[in-house]
Amino acid sequence: MQVTLCVPRVEGNLARWMDDEPLVLKSAGRHDVSDADARHAWAFAVDAWDLGDGLVMYVGADRAGRVLEIGVVEWHGVLAIVHAMPARQQIPEVIAMPRSLDELIAQADAFADKFERYEPRDGDRREPALLALRRVAYQRSLIERDLAEAVRKARTDGLSWAKIGKELGTSGEAARQRYGDTIDDA
Repeated sequence: MQVTLCVPRVEGNLARWMDDEPLVLKSAGRHDVSDADARHAWAFAVDAWDLGDGLVMYVGADRAGRVLEIGVVEWHGVLAIVHAMPARQQIPEVIAMPRSLDELIAQADAFADKFERYEPRDGDRREPALLALRRVAYQRSLIERDLAEAVRKARTDGLSWAKIGKELGTSGEAARQRYGDTIDDA
């Protein structure tokens, strides 16, 4: 089942966002940071603070190298960027976590306000090794998505599993087992 979100600045279906990259909600646009720059700073964060209640403040560079702070709500496996702005020298209070995506969207401005008032404390900092793992896992998910699409295209163009497997450094049967279920050979 494909669920299409009717939210400004959000494209695609919910399942895609759960597996790949965070939603960027309207509240993240308060400081004129593009969705792509917000996602880039999140994906390549160099530091993070856990504000509690599923709220995490990341600091990373946008595509032009500007250091940004990115406020993310982690909600039932969905990541939503609700805050994005140039990083401050100083970067918590409790907000009830939403119980539905509609509530998350409705509370996005309140979450963004919390990120804007937040001042980092050493005890809130996330481990750098965990940031590195998250960054690499994110990059792997993007590569896997691109690889699956390339295999779909190769099959659509009539290439055999043997040829595809050879290019992937494996057997045709292994390639078919790995990608065959996601491709309609009809």
